[in-house]
Amino acid sequence: SSSMLLTDFLSGNSSLRVLDLSSNAQVDDGSIGTILTAISSGGSQLSTLNISDAHFDGVEDLIGDNESITTAGVQRITTFVAQSSSLVTICLKMRSLNDEGIRALSDVIRGRDCKLGRLEISGTFGDNGLESIAEALKSNRSLRTIDIGNSVNLTDAGGHAILRVTSVNLNTWQQIMASNNTLRCVHLKSRPP
Repeated sequence: SSSMLLTDFLSGNSSLRVLDLSSNAQVDDGSIGTILTAISSGGSQLSTLNISDAHFDGVEDLIGDNESITTAGVQRITTFVAQSSSLVTICLKMRSLNDEGIRALSDVIRGRDCKLGRLEISGTFGDNGLESIAEALKSNRSLRTIDIGNSVNLTDAGGHAILRVTSVNLNTWQQIMASNNTLRCVHLKSRPP
């Protein structure tokens, strides 16, 4: 089967750097677990991970219950991200990426060993999730770009929480060193009216 071929390829491939599973109708919780386990066992130094629900193009795709990756799959992905020391770019666009999943990603971002330089997220998370990321950004030293995509549950409060992290209202050297002085780009996409 194609799943077995992919698993064999991933488990024996230490040179794989980019894995793009976006808009793949075959990706679900089971395949995510199998794929990420194969990558881990293959010793890959993956730098880019892109996982999206099939047919996930915008806000209108967040509505409904046609998710192929559930919150259990999101947990598996965040566990993999936390254990991977080589990831620098993560793109997650999933209907089940809610506040709980964003909090798990925040724990990764907050980690001392985090090397993420770019984070792209879209899902059903809201202000609480973004406030969690904003808090993690205060101690992060690697993230340069964050792209916050479509979320039906997001209000201005979430965006403000992220933007406050980049405040230039710093008066002393200690304040500058204590702030997130690496974040350079924040993209906040539109949300439905």
